[in-house]
Amino acid sequence: MKRVAKYILCLALLALAACEIHLPDEPDLPLEGIVLTLQCQEPYITRAGTDGTTPGISAWNENKFSWVDVYFYHYGETTTNCVKHVRYKPNKDNNVTIPVNVTDEDVENIAPRANGDSYSVYVIANFPDTTRLNNLTNTSIESLKSLSIKTDFVTPANHKQPCFVMDGLSTGTMQGRTQQLVSRVSVDMKRVAAKITVHINIPDTIAVARY
Repeated sequence: MKRVAKYILCLALLALAACEIHLPDEPDLPLEGIVLTLQCQEPYITRAGTDGTTPGISAWNENKFSWVDVYFYHYGETTTNCVKHVRYKPNKDNNVTIPVNVTDEDVENIAPRANGDSYSVYVIANFPDTTRLNNLTNTSIESLKSLSIKTDFVTPANHKQPCFVMDGLSTGTMQGRTQQLVSRVSVDMKRVAAKITVHINIPDTIAVARY
């Protein structure tokens, strides 16, 4: 009887192991509210000649979205404070889809019916001092773009930064104010820091003329 019990226990453990191995991936969450698609412009830029723009390198975290701050404005009113701010931590590379949960009040606040269905959205990725971004005051795009940071490229020792600040501005349209998915908008993100590549051409031989 004990031997049979052992066999049954082993079969049960094997069944659990099989379940762990073959479990399907979790289904994608339903897209609700305002869905933002953020994508780095850099991976899609082809290099034009030796002096052209080079794409971001994922191995050096140049296209990483560690965290993002999203600001919504009435359409064309980006010189005033935003009407809604949210923060997410996607921690992904190249592109990311973010569903922003909104209430009926949020929808009307972002795109008042009297102004039409359009709105503006500005996104900042990876800005280190998040306390300066976590409120609605001083959030005109001009004010946000005037924020400054100082990065020490000597630290860490391998000179590899954990992420780079990016930003992007786009216009969205309310597809419907009462449905589950009210709007979709894409935002092209670009690194704020300039990337400079130095090409040094050294000839194989150098002839020295003697006089």
